[in-house]
Amino acid sequence: MRRGPDHQSAPARSDRYLGHGRSRASGRRTDDRPCADQKAPRILRLRSRPHKEGPVSTVDEAIDNTLLELAAIGPKRRALLDRAARIHRSSASLLRYHGRETQARRAEQAATRIHLALDEPMEAERMFAAARAVREAQDQRRSLEWALEGAISLLGADFGNIQLRDSPVGPLRIVTQAGFNSEFLEHFATVSDEGSACGRAASQRAQVVIVDVNEDQAFAPHRHIASASRFRAVQSTPLVDGTDRLVGVVSTHFRRPHRPSTRDLLLMEWYVEQIGPAVLRNGGDMPG
Repeated sequence: MRRGPDHQSAPARSDRYLGHGRSRASGRRTDDRPCADQKAPRILRLRSRPHKEGPVSTVDEAIDNTLLELAAIGPKRRALLDRAARIHRSSASLLRYHGRETQARRAEQAATRIHLALDEPMEAERMFAAARAVREAQDQRRSLEWALEGAISLLGADFGNIQLRDSPVGPLRIVTQAGFNSEFLEHFATVSDEGSACGRAASQRAQVVIVDVNEDQAFAPHRHIASASRFRAVQSTPLVDGTDRLVGVVSTHFRRPHRPSTRDLLLMEWYVEQIGPAVLRNGGDMPG
C-alpha cells in the first residue's frame, strides 16, 4: 500500500532535524520560541573568505571545515554544537518575526545541518569526501563526472544526470549522465516543461521527488521513456550559483519505486550546494 503522495517538493523532516523533541545533551525540550537576548553563534556571522579549494560562499561551507572534527571530540563539544543549533532555531524565529524570511531559512538550515552531522557523522563525512573530490577536479569533464558519481552513490541510485542552463532563462541541457540509453538522451536533450522532476525542480527551485513515475499524473508524457530506460522513481535537486540563481539540476533515478529518506535528501541538498561552485567554475560562468 502506498503512503502519501507520489510527488513531494519538500520532504517531511524528522523532529530531530526540525528542532523539536529533547536535546540529547541537556534532556530539556527545545522549541522555536525567539529569545531576543540570545546572540547568534559565530558561525551565523561568518562571511566569505579565501579557501584552498575555492571561495567559501555560504555559512554552511564555513561550518563544514570544522563541524565533523568538533563532533568527534566528545560530549562537551557536542553539547556546544547542540546549543548552537538551538540558538540558530531561536534566531530563525526572531528573523521570521521581523519579516526576514530568507535569513530565517538559512538559520534553520544551519541548525538542521549541525544536527545531521552530529547524528550521522559517517554519512556526513562520506558526503564531504565526495564533494572534496569534485572541488579538486582539474577540468570540467572530471568535475561533472565525479559530481554525478557522488550523487548516485549518496542516494544509492541506479542512474543519473546533471543538466545546466545555457542562459538564466534557457532550457536545461544534459551535460553528463550515467546509465541512460540514446532514447532517453534524445527525449530529455532539452527540458523546459514542468512534467518531469527536473523541470519541476527548476521551476520551483526546490528538491523534487517522484516516488513512482507510473502513478504521477504530471509525468505521464514521459512514461514511455521511463519504461524504456528502466527507471520508476526520480529525485531532482536544483543547482544554484553564488548569487542564488538557478543554473542547473542534479537528478538521480531508481529502477524501482523509491522514496529517499529524510536524511538522504538533506545530505543530497547539502552535497549539491557544496559542489555547485566547483562545477560552475570548471564549466564556465553562465551567461548573465
